Amino acid sequence: MAEETPQRKHLAIEHTNGKNSRDIDAFINENGDLYIYGYDCGPGTSDFFGSSDYEYHLTIKAEDKDMILLLVLKALHDNPDSISSRVMDLARENNIRYDFHSF
Repeated sequence: MAEETPQRKHLAIEHTNGKNSRDIDAFINENGDLYIYGYDCGPGTSDFFGSSDYEYHLTIKAEDKDMILLLVLKALHDNPDSISSRVMDLARENNIRYDFHSF
């Protein structure tokens, strides 16, 4: 669920609880940077990393955010569906305004 405040935009990407747990959240902070935070814990994490928990942070600066968005769109294009249809579906599902024109 996306959440927007005057200071930042937030999207909970994954929150899984159980034997192995994972939390992944993404934020657009007040500077316009994209910030991704992740936390994994459990025996699977220990097997892979040698520790029962693993925490990470990834920041894409505001000036590079548009390019990473374009690269993510390119990565999504590996599906035979129309990329514009997929983006419009995402927009509709999340109450994001868009304009579409065809000729």
